[in-house]
Amino acid sequence: MVQKIPTGRVNTMFPFDFYYELAEAAGDFTYVHPAFIQARKDDITDRETIRNLYDGYNAEHNIKANLPDENLLEFDPMGEVLMLHEPVATLEEVDQALNGDIRIDDIPLRPLIVQLYDSTGQPVLAQDVRLDTIRKIQEVLFDDPNLYIGVLEQEPEGTFMIRHLKIPEKKLQEWESSFNQEG
Repeated sequence: MVQKIPTGRVNTMFPFDFYYELAEAAGDFTYVHPAFIQARKDDITDRETIRNLYDGYNAEHNIKANLPDENLLEFDPMGEVLMLHEPVATLEEVDQALNGDIRIDDIPLRPLIVQLYDSTGQPVLAQDVRLDTIRKIQEVLFDDPNLYIGVLEQEPEGTFMIRHLKIPEKKLQEWESSFNQEG
């Protein structure tokens, strides 16, 4: 059983292009990564310029060196999800920090969670999937119709809430159906 998907494998499946495309499409959220913050501050929109900032900062500071000991988590109704290493924040919070209204360290960091479902609707990034199967996955594209993306937020009382950024259509129907049966 896989307890953790290795960092190198996660970096291969979710490289810069995934994060860039997600940042473009995430609506209210952006990455709390110095390259994305700098790009927002300097109004940089050129993909290659942001990639250079991202790669340079990661190399200089050895970013992405460690993922949590257990990066596979269980949440209803998604089941298991993979917690990525790039936290997100709202654009409003980032803008407040850039304007000096708050410190960047005061922005609550929200982990990004993902799941890739196979053609039968079963999770691929899961403990019961063999690591050699996971190793066969190359770059995951943001627009993959079987990709789930969410943001994990901690509520003041310590509970967690998940904001769904992208839900595969098949899963949305399944989850809505299960909620309707419970209610």
